[in-house]
Amino acid sequence: MPPLNANITFNTSTTQNTAHFVEAQFSSRDSIALQKFLADGSDANQCNLIVEKRGAAGITPESLDLSLVNSQSGEVAAFANVKALIVCNKGADNPLEVAGAYFGSAAAIVIPPGGALVLILGAGVDISAGVNDAISVGSALGTDYELRIVGVKVEEPEPSGE
Repeated sequence: MPPLNANITFNTSTTQNTAHFVEAQFSSRDSIALQKFLADGSDANQCNLIVEKRGAAGITPESLDLSLVNSQSGEVAAFANVKALIVCNKGADNPLEVAGAYFGSAAAIVIPPGGALVLILGAGVDISAGVNDAISVGSALGTDYELRIVGVKVEEPEPSGE
């Protein structure tokens, strides 16, 4: 069997007209490409919050609190709804484990070296503080990772003007 070459890239981007793209491309001998357009807003197939994180996962899982995040623009926000989660194991040797009630299961999802997990749901999953607002990332033997979370932020109420 000939050696297989795999290339995994993913992007989240905002254009000047506030349109958002979630894009994942996987290529080997065959090719898979996925692109999801999410307009600016808070309805189905819309988003207004993108969070990205890069790091080194260790034996003690790191927890990401979806109720308190920093957006790509540096804004402190909270997710009301998550539309997409993309996690890439950047390491070449060790698996990455991702867990959280967001997945609907307490079991961790194991991402092999060089692999990726892409979850996209246009309607999204509502996030409730203390219920399904945490995602943990860890690796028993250590590996680098990158993740992107795309969704709708909790809107702050307008000041009453009194």
